[in-house]
Amino acid sequence: MGRLVLGLDIGITSVGYGVIDIDKYEFVDYGVRLFKEGTAADNETRRNTRGHRRLISRKATRINDMKHLLKSLGIINEDFHSLDNVYEIRVKGLKEKLSNDELATAILHITKRRGSTIETVDDTEEASKETGELKEILQANSKKLADGKFICEVQLELLNNGESIRGHHNNFKTKDYIKELNEILSHQELPEEACEAIVQIVSRKRAYYEGPGSQKSPTPYGRYIEANQKEPIDLIEK
Repeated sequence: MGRLVLGLDIGITSVGYGVIDIDKYEFVDYGVRLFKEGTAADNETRRNTRGHRRLISRKATRINDMKHLLKSLGIINEDFHSLDNVYEIRVKGLKEKLSNDELATAILHITKRRGSTIETVDDTEEASKETGELKEILQANSKKLADGKFICEVQLELLNNGESIRGHHNNFKTKDYIKELNEILSHQELPEEACEAIVQIVSRKRAYYEGPGSQKSPTPYGRYIEANQKEPIDLIEK
């Protein structure tokens, strides 16, 4: 076999190839690879998967930021481990001062499970249905707090009755978690600036129109696309 040359014909849904022996002027092999055409369902699956990855990443970042803040405030150190009876600790914190380990356990637990807010664009029938179901759950659970109860009190009561507190049906609004967090912090001996910083980390949420990435983590799909970019671009114009 002599010298070979590979030729490619790259299209949107296919790639054609040909291998030629240029010494003998003969085709050694040729063919085409066809790719499955994308559908709206494929796009939705890919979008949902990407959104799930981002939620996991942002939750991890939020928890890490909170740990760094608690360390800077002298509440925890590198050897800290969350305590087990977290719901009892959260209820206790509503009325009295907690130890550093108890306070950190309560704050990190709320940081991790901070509830839901409805701030999405429903561009599909399925998305609209899921948002509607979530709204109904949040409204129903808000009624459980109408008599002045806090989320941790409702959850501890369910636990004591042998019921599950995990799952979609036990979702509460973020603002109700913030309300509980503020009540716990009001009984602790922390500077006002520290309390505000704690609440800010728990409550922060990226709006859907901001897109992914940040100034420190640029991405071609977001408002910051270059490492040294100082001002965000307008995604609508982009």
